[in-house]
Amino acid sequence: MIRTITIGDISTDDLGIYVTEGDHGTPAPRIITESIPYRDGSYDFSRADGSLHYGDRSMSYSFAVKGMTPEETQDRISEVLTWLNSGGEIRDEYISGWLYDNARCTSVSVEYLSEDRRVAKIAATFTASPWLISEHGYDPTIEPPKSLTSTALFSSAEYSDDGKTAVMTYQISGGSMVRRSELAGVDITASSPVKTAGTAGGYFYAVIEQDTIVLTYKSDTVNIKTMAESVPSAFRLTVYPAKYGRARRL
Repeated sequence: MIRTITIGDISTDDLGIYVTEGDHGTPAPRIITESIPYRDGSYDFSRADGSLHYGDRSMSYSFAVKGMTPEETQDRISEVLTWLNSGGEIRDEYISGWLYDNARCTSVSVEYLSEDRRVAKIAATFTASPWLISEHGYDPTIEPPKSLTSTALFSSAEYSDDGKTAVMTYQISGGSMVRRSELAGVDITASSPVKTAGTAGGYFYAVIEQDTIVLTYKSDTVNIKTMAESVPSAFRLTVYPAKYGRARRL
């Protein structure tokens, strides 16, 4: 199988080039130690905030570029150089379902492999965020940047006669993840089309592509109508760009 990688929306297949080598590297943890006078050894503060953090991932790829004439090969090389420097997300079919985020090309070299200059090798190195990002799975426990987080309260609600079922409509910008803490004794479902929805880590979440989401709250014991009328903030959603809710791994 011929290996294909994609940067942004353009793949090696689109460019008519071949991946000859590829290494996605392994991110190294950031180890922070301090020596204290009159103490033996040093102290490790790498997990001072409770988490271990990692440096950028280093990656490298080599490509074969061929043309019918030297001029065609040079045109292709120029096109590939522009593509390599476009940056963003890199997808490698050898790691299906995951992508490298915030990738940027740091160096490129071109070597002609034939005397007629119709065949060339392009070697490129990249740095990227340390985490592989899932293209499919989501984890609402991942905290996005606070500056990108907002909240939304339901704009309308319909209740059953006994008050134990509520259908609430929220106005949300498309391409977002919404989440909220699970309510004891209450089932929450997304009753309008969503990209994905579920529960994890004590949260209910849904990823939406449209500007509206409809949630149904249902309980055998809790009067949801009374709760919503007395404490409407209990039904507030946290909203942030869906990309920050993607599951990740090293």
